[in-house]
Amino acid sequence: MSEAVFARLPRFDVAAPQNDADADAIEEVLSAAQTAVPVNDPEPLEPAAPDREQEYDAALSALQRAAETLAQESRQVVLQTVCAIASEIFPSLSQHFLAEELARELPVLLEKIDGHAEITAAPDFCEALEAAAHRLGLRADGIRFKARPGMVPGEVQIRWAAGGATYDHARLLSAVLRRFEIEPIRERNAPP
Repeated sequence: MSEAVFARLPRFDVAAPQNDADADAIEEVLSAAQTAVPVNDPEPLEPAAPDREQEYDAALSALQRAAETLAQESRQVVLQTVCAIASEIFPSLSQHFLAEELARELPVLLEKIDGHAEITAAPDFCEALEAAAHRLGLRADGIRFKARPGMVPGEVQIRWAAGGATYDHARLLSAVLRRFEIEPIRERNAPP
């Protein structure tokens, strides 16, 4: 390719002198810059002494062990914190939402058991469960709600002609929290 094409374009790597004095000043600065700073070759690096390498390896190993210990302790603290939060929040949440959730499951259950069941729960919870069932439009003729004082809120017994089931939120939560203590959550990238 020809240089002639580029010859007409302005150059940005060289300052265009305005007059002869500027051209002389630019030439003087460029020549001074080229001769003023001698370039020395850097000294080659010497390899570290073997005892230094051992010190580095020992320091890195100690640092790795400390990081692993810190990571394990951090996981344990997070797990304990999550379990503490869950044990405080879930009972409160169950009072507000458990009746609604159980009422949503009743139609499936009633379909499987020929439509007749007796549901027993603590008085306050029984009222909440019955209200939730009515809000969801469950037919009241197939379900009999029975309040039993002394039952734990969140415990529900459902009986039908061929059997029954018990839902106990407190025991479920306790089992989940025990599971976390026995088998903590694995890291996403850790092998099973």
